[in-house]
Amino acid sequence: MDISVIAGIAILVLYGLADFFTAIALKHEKTIKILVFGGVISVLVTLPVFYYFLPVIKFNLGILAVSILAGIIGCLSLFSFFEGIKVDKVSVVAPLANVWPIITAPLAIIFLSENLSIFEMFGAALVLCGIVSLSLKTKKLRNIQLRRLTRGLKYGFGAMIGWSLLYFIVGALAKETTWIFAPFVVIVVQTVIFIAYFVYKKEKVHVEEQAVRPLILQALFNTAGFLLFGFGSVLGNIAILSPLAAASPFLVVILAYVFLKERLSTHEKLGIALLILGTVLLSF
Repeated sequence: MDISVIAGIAILVLYGLADFFTAIALKHEKTIKILVFGGVISVLVTLPVFYYFLPVIKFNLGILAVSILAGIIGCLSLFSFFEGIKVDKVSVVAPLANVWPIITAPLAIIFLSENLSIFEMFGAALVLCGIVSLSLKTKKLRNIQLRRLTRGLKYGFGAMIGWSLLYFIVGALAKETTWIFAPFVVIVVQTVIFIAYFVYKKEKVHVEEQAVRPLILQALFNTAGFLLFGFGSVLGNIAILSPLAAASPFLVVILAYVFLKERLSTHEKLGIALLILGTVLLSF
């Protein structure tokens, strides 16, 4: 099996676990607190790894500037996503935001000269269709007014563009320098921005006890997934890695079915089938 597929599936699992525990933490704490404390944990976890690889890291001011820009873009994408959820249903914003590989993959093919076989292209397309199918909430969509739908799509589109650029930049810089450099800078920049916003909003530092464990777990899984994306970009194709990395709703749905006893809808079953079939094709 291609290393890109192996790394992509691993990222899918890590991001899926992160999303699952984020959903639990959000029941007890505000989004900004989860972002801030999750970011601090990410920095503390990543710093020793960065220090270990520091002697072999090669970069210049240009690479540093682009990495900082990627961090800013990542923050704007998150804010756009959460603003979209605030003004509209997550069932409208999430499907659009989650298909960011539809831009990242072509960018990797065009600018990084990555090659995909017909099977891999078809597999990537099926994975993207599966992501959309898993993210949709059809019952909620029927009750959405057209005016609100337009507002939600605007923020979802902004998140999609931002995340596509973020992951393309991180992957491209990983190939150019060292796999740890760009992810570490992005994590630090995002955390600094989150803290600044936290202070501006005059939020309390206290975290509810029920949110502590899921907050820590989501930070650890999210950090591991992001670092693995950088590592996988060096060894494999970003065009294959991206669709699988974005398929975390697959694991979230499965975990919700197993542990929260949520029933699978028809479109969720279809999404799971498309993801599995797409992954198989990506392996050829």
